[in-house]
Amino acid sequence: MNSISLSKSVRTRLARREVLTFPEPFYWTTSGIEELKQSVPDFRKHVCARALDTLNAPLAKTRLACDGDSWFDHPCVRDAMDWIEAGDFAVYRADAPGRLLSTMLKEKCYLRFLDDTTVRAMLLSGGGNDLINWKRPSKDKPSPIFSKGGGSSKPEDFLNPSELDTALSSITTLLREFARDVWGKRPRLPIITHCYDWFVPRTSGPFGAWIGPQLDMVGAPRSSQLRGQIAKLLIDRANEAYARTCSDVGMIFVDLRGTTRERWYDEIHPSSEAFGDIVAKLIASIPKAGVQAKSRGPVKKKTGEKKPGTVRAR
Repeated sequence: MNSISLSKSVRTRLARREVLTFPEPFYWTTSGIEELKQSVPDFRKHVCARALDTLNAPLAKTRLACDGDSWFDHPCVRDAMDWIEAGDFAVYRADAPGRLLSTMLKEKCYLRFLDDTTVRAMLLSGGGNDLINWKRPSKDKPSPIFSKGGGSSKPEDFLNPSELDTALSSITTLLREFARDVWGKRPRLPIITHCYDWFVPRTSGPFGAWIGPQLDMVGAPRSSQLRGQIAKLLIDRANEAYARTCSDVGMIFVDLRGTTRERWYDEIHPSSEAFGDIVAKLIASIPKAGVQAKSRGPVKKKTGEKKPGTVRAR
């Protein structure tokens, strides 16, 4: 069976049957991938093979390039790239679930895509995994960005300000390096990025949770209101750091806070419908390109979720 033609829900069922696992951070892995890593250390460069689809796409489609994490490549929902590719766009992609911004900068797959001079913008979804797992020693211990609040009812008492500052400084340094890389090859190419939306931490989900279990480890009360406030502080600090850095270097920052609202698939991933609204904001931010996101209108249902509608470029 051709896996490319399978829906994400079918692929997920097959993955479970084939004993694929989803370790934290959320990432597809098999013994075959581990063997490939050992024999071909730069195995991630093989993702560029799917660039052939973009090269062979109709010339009328707007070319974009991207690198990113599970907001661009999620196996169970219609993610940002699903919505984009359902429209008049062809995208060179190096995204993968659980992908770290630090890994993107190490591998620099995105630079290969800029050989195509028709690429109109670079999209980046990265840094979230770097932040929520900052210096996390193991799955059984929390990241030092979280602090034992001693039974406090104040959300700020559960965040370690010095470690959070250090983590965000590291991430923004990587954002600056990403911009230098891209503009070293394609000066003035629009680079568009974002950060997490506000969410309420959970302790379980389809493939686990990320923030909620760490709050358990530091003794945060099981109050959804308090935990939501802790997450909001964390997300606000991260968004402010992204916005400030993008303003300094000339990248385009899209503030997605308030876009998802209650429409979450799991703890940190929006639902398919919410991703459609997110994509509309990302595409609308491409400057001087005549690109616009059109209304999606009525859509047919499939496996309980909405299909991508139309996001076009003129």
